[in-house]
Amino acid sequence: MAAGFDAFELEALNLFTEYSRYPCFLHTLQLVVKLFEKSPPIKDVMAKVRAIVNSFGHSHTAVAALMARTGGPKLISDNTTRWSSTLLMGERMVKIQAAAETVIVVEKLVEVPNLSQGEWLVLKGIVKFLGKFKLIMVRMQAEKKNTIHKIIPHLKDIPAPLSHMRTWAEELDLGSYGIKDPFFPLIRNMQVDIVARFGVWLNPEHLTFDPIMMVATLIHPALRRHLTEKEQTIAMKGVLQYGKKWNSTVNDDSSGSTNTGD
Repeated sequence: MAAGFDAFELEALNLFTEYSRYPCFLHTLQLVVKLFEKSPPIKDVMAKVRAIVNSFGHSHTAVAALMARTGGPKLISDNTTRWSSTLLMGERMVKIQAAAETVIVVEKLVEVPNLSQGEWLVLKGIVKFLGKFKLIMVRMQAEKKNTIHKIIPHLKDIPAPLSHMRTWAEELDLGSYGIKDPFFPLIRNMQVDIVARFGVWLNPEHLTFDPIMMVATLIHPALRRHLTEKEQTIAMKGVLQYGKKWNSTVNDDSSGSTNTGD
């Protein structure tokens, strides 16, 4: 998925060389979040979760027993191409953990290994991790207009959930369960990926830095407070830079026109 998206972006850039084209911010951020699937401990736990869900899906008896204990809710499967559906699957699994374990371990109505205590903690960590990004995505998707002035504020929202996950990972103490912590490497990889994908808008020292997003935030009265004093200065220079560029384009178009009147 990520490779296909990046290839499309490169092709579009090669086709429209005279225009400044920017990738879909929401889609790009989705790719950053999907890095969680590449962490070995997380990948292993999610494979066991899917095996449990599939086993229940093939047993009407097990589903009926589960629903009798939950009062209706049952396990749901995910679409592996959408992390939001993986979140829904994990949330439901955690919510009815006691009932699911009873059907698996006590009643033995499905022949599938239960999650260990440490693996349940990893699953809860995944749900917490994805849940924080779901809040960011929901806010962005709720916007009625496609704008660029909110991109910098949205990017500045990301470090908070990553910081919270670092604290949460420490509290889990997965090492005591013989599980190598997957969240610290995940947080580090996401930070690196964010810089790689969005550094062109965030880092003035980036080789191809483009101040357009900072400029857009600066000229929005309610959002410019999200910019530091240094970033506001950079944005002001960007305003002058784009003003000069756009005025030059307009003048070139005017000089190239021909007056056919008498």
